[in-house]
Amino acid sequence: MHVRLFSFSSGVSLQVQPFEPDMHPDLGVTMLQLPVIAMRLLAVAIIAVASSGALAIPPGTDAEIRERISPFGQLRRPQVDEDNGAVAEAPVEREPRAAEAIYAQFCGTCHEIGVGGAPRMVAAEWDDRIAQGMDVLYASTINGLGAMPPGGTCFDCSEDELKKTVDWMVEAVQ
Repeated sequence: MHVRLFSFSSGVSLQVQPFEPDMHPDLGVTMLQLPVIAMRLLAVAIIAVASSGALAIPPGTDAEIRERISPFGQLRRPQVDEDNGAVAEAPVEREPRAAEAIYAQFCGTCHEIGVGGAPRMVAAEWDDRIAQGMDVLYASTINGLGAMPPGGTCFDCSEDELKKTVDWMVEAVQ
């Protein structure tokens, strides 16, 4: 038997109910139902929290948002002459860089320590290459050689900039 004692302003009353061992005394559900109810409440709470952030609108006007997510660069596409189908490269709008600056930014990483078989900036490692001629050095720089990709790691260098950098490197090791 399960006994509950209730008190009211008019007096005390005693209520006697049959007690079932599987029933929670205060909730009126079986003990096996409690985990199921708890999981359902947890799922509802997770869905409520997850959905509240999904509907958030980023701050700013439409124009500010478009500006914030706009691409930061522009794609350079070759221009095709419609009459004869010839492809003309899009003009590059920058000043040519100094050979020493190109070496410092792109070439020195490998050539200072000999990464991937790159000749270090030591005369002994360049003598055989220089003996083959500057045209061979230019070609290996422009087209790539071994682990070095075409143009080295300077993918936007012009052929003239690459040749000037090779000239600077050869002068530096002699």
